[in-house]
Amino acid sequence: DNDNDNDNDNKSSSTTSTTTQSGGITRVLQKGTVIEKGACSFTLLRGGKLTADRAAAIQGRQPQQPPPGTDGGGSIREGDEYAAAALSIVLHSR
Repeated sequence: DNDNDNDNDNKSSSTTSTTTQSGGITRVLQKGTVIEKGACSFTLLRGGKLTADRAAAIQGRQPQQPPPGTDGGGSIREGDEYAAAALSIVLHSR
């Protein structure tokens, strides 16, 4: 069931970035019978490059890793590519 009979009150937007292969979409719901107002936002980042500080922070949280070139992979370094995702949902009921 749709909580809102009037699609004109619901808004959607999206963004993209060609430099990091990133994008996101936000959907706003409002004036529904159960949800007075709410929003859901999803963001996906691909092709990011780790800074030296971020690589060191991630490496410090990892268990001891096998040497590079073995089946276990290698260490995390500055310039390595990464991907991340975020989801945010906020709902205000009537």
